[in-house]
Amino acid sequence: MKNGILLLCALSIVGCTQNNMKPGASGQPKATVGASPQVVWQNRQRVFAGMKEWSMDGRVGLQLRGQSWSFGLKWNEKTGRESLMDIVNPLTGAVMASIRETGSQVVLKAADGKSYRDTSAERLLERQLKLKFPLDDMRYWARGLPAPDKPVDAIKLD
Repeated sequence: MKNGILLLCALSIVGCTQNNMKPGASGQPKATVGASPQVVWQNRQRVFAGMKEWSMDGRVGLQLRGQSWSFGLKWNEKTGRESLMDIVNPLTGAVMASIRETGSQVVLKAADGKSYRDTSAERLLERQLKLKFPLDDMRYWARGLPAPDKPVDAIKLD
């Protein structure tokens, strides 16, 4: 159960995201100095939506139901809908659980060596943790994008 809760929590955070685009590369926005916030926002959305490969590496601190945990999260997205997410012990660096998604196959591997499979990551987590979690939308949130199938009520730009 503890590994399951850790997995759920790891999926709910956003860490540092990296992409492989270099400044001035095709698809990168031109200088936006003096541009309106709307123009900056549109350029940012266009560039981040075009990121096909990215990685996120962060730390998570979690309090849930009176208990506290901390752990690392390593998430790699690759072209072709391949994703690998590792939940890492903050002291030893050992992988405590991992989720691998390739096409329509999702595999959750726990530290005890047990593997669980499904065609939907959200359904797999719901089955294992008994909790619904919007995992599919996290691909967008990690890049600071609204999920395409979720309406945006308002955007406040500064």
